[in-house]
Amino acid sequence: MKQFTLNELLADHQTGHSEFQDDNFITIRAGGTTYGQYKQALRELYRRIRGLRELTCDREKLGVEIKRATSIVVSSKDPFDGQLAEIETRRKTMQLEEADRVIENTRREAIRFYQQACALKDELGDLTPKMRVQLEHELWMHKAREKIAIDFMTVGKMTTGTIEMVCSMPANLKAVLLAEVRTSTDKLIKWFINRNNDRHFDDLPEIPAEDIIKQLEINP
Repeated sequence: MKQFTLNELLADHQTGHSEFQDDNFITIRAGGTTYGQYKQALRELYRRIRGLRELTCDREKLGVEIKRATSIVVSSKDPFDGQLAEIETRRKTMQLEEADRVIENTRREAIRFYQQACALKDELGDLTPKMRVQLEHELWMHKAREKIAIDFMTVGKMTTGTIEMVCSMPANLKAVLLAEVRTSTDKLIKWFINRNNDRHFDDLPEIPAEDIIKQLEINP
């Protein structure tokens, strides 16, 4: 059996999610409709950008703290202060290595959600206020149908939470949902099982990674 170094093994370790998870279990599943997936991709992208901003500042702070601790090691007249500063230097240096790994993986996820958002935005086009209202209706109808189907698959009837959700919908949308329940729950279940089968992110837009990273860079 070949023995690998710790760095070789950790090079294969990804913090956060894989691209498969980002695509299928986050954007596609949580989003539902194309519009919902676009909103989800933007939500995840914004979260990663916020994370990168914090991580970048934390990393810069670590660099300053390492310099300060190193200067104490050199200049301190108290041997214990020097020893403590030396320990702190080692600790901060290890934290710096971890910070680099987290930043790299957060940037990787940000790039993936950026690519998803570009593909979905290209499909949706410009979102006018009128179009957004219509897409919101479609999105929440989609989510309501999902909850109804899950209820009938698990407990054989609509649960209290789902009933409250449906009854909170505008009258015309509520009427459509209740009619679908009365007509055929089997049809709803079949729809639920096969929903989003046509959505894949295997062919995302070819955007040079360096172009995306440049947009994500946070200048101090």
